[in-house]
Parts: sequence; structure tokens; C-alpha cells
Amino acid sequence: MEKAERHQVKKQAIIDLLSQYKDSSGNIDMTRFREEQSSAYTRIPYYFGSVENALQQFHLVATGNSVGKGSPTNRLTLRNELAYDMLVELRKNHTLEEIGSMYGGVSRAHVNQLFQSLDMSVGAKRREKQNVNTNV
Repeated sequence: MEKAERHQVKKQAIIDLLSQYKDSSGNIDMTRFREEQSSAYTRIPYYFGSVENALQQFHLVATGNSVGKGSPTNRLTLRNELAYDMLVELRKNHTLEEIGSMYGGVSRAHVNQLFQSLDMSVGAKRREKQNVNTNV
């Protein structure tokens, strides 16, 4: 068997393993696959370029702890939005110094720095969204 043929056989073996982790919706739990088939998981980039490429090539959708609604990016966005909302509400009735003392003696400057940072990201997105909605 030549190298190209061996390559195809091993690639097909990974595809077959991936298909065993499909649920009724056709999604694959990549977290479970990685934990239970670590050897095959580490070979995916060699045969497909990346895990994402392998999934796209076979029109599969990954699920698990690291992908989807619970992904770190989405959790970070949610955390930032909640922190921004909380700071906006707290600033209505409290000074920056009072807010800092509520959270373990954080300095006024640190509270202000956090608010400014969140305002530049979360606040700017919300203002942009408002502008788009009012212009429509």
C-alpha cells in the first residue's frame, strides 16, 4: 500500500470515529471525542489541516464546552455586558469611591478604568446598535 493510500485509510478511520460521536441532530460532541479518542483527535490537524476544517469538510457541527453558546468568547461577552450594566446602575446612586469600597477597597481610579474600558467596548456597541435602529 502506498503512502497516499495509507493516508486515505487513516483519514477515513478518523471520519468513522467522528461519526460515532454524532447525536440525533447530527452534531458532534468534540469535548467528549477529544477526551475519549485523544490519539485520533491529535491526528486531525495532520490529515485535515485543523479540527474546524475537518468539521466543515463533512458539514458537521461541533458541540461541547469549547464551542457554541457556552464558548469562552460568548461567556466573556456576557460577563462584560453584565459588568457594564451593573456599573451603570451603581453610578446612578454611588460615587466611584463608594463602588470601589463595596468591592473590597478597589481604588476609584481602577473602577473608573474598568468603566471606561467597558464603555469603549460594550457601550460603544450598544450606542452603535441604537443609532442603526433609530436610522431605520
